[in-house]
Amino acid sequence: MAFLDSGFYPHPDLVTPLNRVVAYEDLVEQRRTSFSTGAVDSSQWHGTQTSVAAAGKGQLSNGVYRGLAHEAELVLVKVSERGRITE
Repeated sequence: MAFLDSGFYPHPDLVTPLNRVVAYEDLVEQRRTSFSTGAVDSSQWHGTQTSVAAAGKGQLSNGVYRGLAHEAELVLVKVSERGRITE
């Protein structure tokens, strides 16, 4: 399953106990990279929320709240540098 959004953060429901993000592409800086584990940026929240709602494993809720596609592998693509996709 692929998501294109303004940014993503390595949420535990996507990366633990198994990292299901098979690819992360940053089109803003035009490079393949891993998730940033530094300070959370406000532009990362929307992409993180939508991907977790759809494919979250429910790690933080002991499996109670998980997405419909909780076993899906993910491709995440960052397409904006300012948090708004106007480009």
